[in-house]
Amino acid sequence: MKQFKLVVKSICSVLMLWILFSGPADARASVQGNVVNDGQDYVGRIIVITDPRPGVGSACGEIWHDYSCVIINPGGEPAFNTICGIDPNESVKPGDRFDIISQEACNGHLFLQLERK
Repeated sequence: MKQFKLVVKSICSVLMLWILFSGPADARASVQGNVVNDGQDYVGRIIVITDPRPGVGSACGEIWHDYSCVIINPGGEPAFNTICGIDPNESVKPGDRFDIISQEACNGHLFLQLERK
């Protein structure tokens, strides 16, 4: 009987982990953003929005909501303040965090593929 209970507990544990880590496929959908191209590689860094009031900006023919933000390097280099353009269709508030997944240069800006944290 003890073995049966142990097997049942193991199966329940595996099922709970599967449920926990198998959320909806679009739960971590990507977000488009941009920053001024200063020659840095931003992939792997984190953007944190610091101001709730966006300005309106444009880069490479697209309109963006420009937010004050901090870019953090998890590797320990100093964080710095800048302006980050975020897709205007996204709901953004102070404290929102995004992982920078990829970047592509375009006319003095970097288009960023972001993932909400």
